[in-house]
Amino acid sequence: MWQLDCVFISLNFSGKSDVAKKLAEELDMLYMPDATLDDHYINSYGFDMRKLNKELPESCRSFDLVDFHKSPAHKRSGVMQCIMYKMRYLRYVDALGHMLSTGQGVVLDRCCYSDIAFAEAMFKNNYMSKIGSISPPA
Repeated sequence: MWQLDCVFISLNFSGKSDVAKKLAEELDMLYMPDATLDDHYINSYGFDMRKLNKELPESCRSFDLVDFHKSPAHKRSGVMQCIMYKMRYLRYVDALGHMLSTGQGVVLDRCCYSDIAFAEAMFKNNYMSKIGSISPPA
């Protein structure tokens, strides 16, 4: 039996999560929310590693979405994007594992493959260098 892997990609705060949750419920599928940097920075004991920023040199500090919105051209923006890509990739692998082990379909709120569109937009708006871009400039 074939199962569906459905991914919702849209602008932030556009309501895609609500639609994805309702679709998953209607189709009796598992809903998996988008990965967040909290998944990366909060350890298994519940400690938020970002609290250590003031004790660390700048090159070792965390850089999250709050920092990115304040300074999108910061040199750590690329690191943050790589971390988000990794988190979304792992979420996608979990979704595939769920489908293969249970036979139940999955509705994902974004995935690692949607990051390409965001990276290209960042490059076109000069928030990402040629080295960090997905595709060469036109």
